[in-house]
Amino acid sequence: MSMRCLHLRNIWIGLLMLLTSASLAVPANPVAVLHSPQPKQVAMETQRIHVFFTGRVQGVGFRQSTKLFAIELGLKGWVRNLADSRVEMIAEGNDEDLELLLGKLRESFQIEKIEMRRERAEGRFKAFEIVD
Repeated sequence: MSMRCLHLRNIWIGLLMLLTSASLAVPANPVAVLHSPQPKQVAMETQRIHVFFTGRVQGVGFRQSTKLFAIELGLKGWVRNLADSRVEMIAEGNDEDLELLLGKLRESFQIEKIEMRRERAEGRFKAFEIVD
């Protein structure tokens, strides 16, 4: 066994010892686990949400932040201000990332009300944009 493999094995065993104290199972052969192939990522089904935000959501960078968060999460769609002081958004992506986006917006802004409906994703968006 090479020095690098021994070093990695020792690191792995050290981590397993730490994890074992948290009641996690230790694999019988940690070196085999270290070199085992990674499972393939399963593509999640694309979802669409259509959302209306009410609260302090205009004039505070809400649309810009929404766009940045959405791009960071790999979502596609658009966001825009409405004449009645609300903000409208359509976003497409996997359900977990859509929920993360809504969570980030709730944490970052004074949102009083979120009206959301799920729709059939069309997959026609190429990016996430701010529209007028």
